[in-house]
Amino acid sequence: ESLRRYFVDIADVSRRLPRYAILYDLRRAELPTASRRRLLATMSQRMPPEVRVNCIAIAFVTASAVIRAALVAVTWLQPMKVEHLVAETIEEAEPWIASRLREAARTIDEAEG
Repeated sequence: ESLRRYFVDIADVSRRLPRYAILYDLRRAELPTASRRRLLATMSQRMPPEVRVNCIAIAFVTASAVIRAALVAVTWLQPMKVEHLVAETIEEAEPWIASRLREAARTIDEAEG
């Protein structure tokens, strides 16, 4: 149920914000079961188009080398439509996210200006 709620929340955010980035803190996450992976894939495919348009970057953070390797494999096999980073620490991911947001703001300012 929390996974379904997450997808509803992301859709709501995407309708309110013109551009945003997501930092997934997976430091306490465990490898998902097969049924949870299927649900995640299904819900990801059902996301409204504005989610893909408005999200400019996604960073996944986990200290687990196994989970990082799984994320890299998944994003290699099914490429994401948004720029992404798989990082070991929050300290690595936050500046990357901030730079993507600054870059997006500059692009919007140039288009409007």
